[in-house]
Amino acid sequence: MSLLASQLTAVTRQLGRITLKQTPVVCGLPQAAEKTLIARSFASKRLGKKQQTSKKKLKRMGKPALEKQEETAALQHQEWVKFQQSIAVDGFDTGATLTAKTSTKKSRGGKNLRRKSMEADLEEKIAERKRMTDVGGGLFPPMRFSDEETERLLAQAYAALPERAGKRGTRNLKREKKRWFLVRKIRKKYKRHMAAFQVRKMEKRSHKVRDVKQVLNEAPSARERDRAYQAEVFRRWAANMVQGQEEQLLEEGQSGHIEKEEQ
Repeated sequence: MSLLASQLTAVTRQLGRITLKQTPVVCGLPQAAEKTLIARSFASKRLGKKQQTSKKKLKRMGKPALEKQEETAALQHQEWVKFQQSIAVDGFDTGATLTAKTSTKKSRGGKNLRRKSMEADLEEKIAERKRMTDVGGGLFPPMRFSDEETERLLAQAYAALPERAGKRGTRNLKREKKRWFLVRKIRKKYKRHMAAFQVRKMEKRSHKVRDVKQVLNEAPSARERDRAYQAEVFRRWAANMVQGQEEQLLEEGQSGHIEKEEQ
């Protein structure tokens, strides 16, 4: 059934497109509807959007021409609704227009709108009354009190409520007290954090000063150790140089004595 409904919807849309493009060939339509659709198709071909009769032109043409135009449009709408009703399927909403518009006159409100709203309210009250009274077998209407009984019960319920005792004021003072308590607490916490930060900063600075003073105090002894080490190194180097020269002279003397003996 859902497939049949979708197919009918597609056919309806295709027929709507055909009326604007080409001469419709629809079987089973009334003769008046077929003539109307053909006339509409030829009119849409012959007249463009800019060339169609506008409202200002219809006003200049006069009231009889306007009424004739409205009657033609109403007739076309009725024929189209009849065709939609003929292809409608029970139980499925294809989106087609199944009810004809009785009047094309626009309503901007005023007395007509108030009258319609009053009629709608009256119909709603009648339906509610029927729902309360018209019940079937095994069903009972809901309990409903009259207006006087409802007012009496409400007055009794409000009278049973205890009277409010105590001061009639605001909680502004309590809110301000709590707010300033939190402000002082936050500021105290911030002050404690800043004090801890100052302590850490001064400890770091003191450590640097202590290291610098220690270096300055140890500098003379370190300088003396360096000088003593340099002197010792120079002394050993000089001794090695002198010892090397003596050994060289001794070797040269021994070699000369050996040569004399050989001669």
